[in-house]
Amino acid sequence: MEKIDFSPFHGQMNHMVLQLTLLLGIPLVIGLVVKWILRIIKIPNSISNIISVLIFLYVFIKNIGIVLG
Repeated sequence: MEKIDFSPFHGQMNHMVLQLTLLLGIPLVIGLVVKWILRIIKIPNSISNIISVLIFLYVFIKNIGIVLG
């Protein structure tokens, strides 16, 4: 059985991994920081969860245009 050579796709795969990391990593870090700040100022957990998820989604949607655009 022959092995398949994926070396021509190496650069393209690296670019896709970088885009995926930027697309998910930046909103995740921002969402976690917002959650941490809200917990420090004693916002209830249920409210801080909702706010941090909404901020994650907002940054994710804004980030799509930057990373993929």
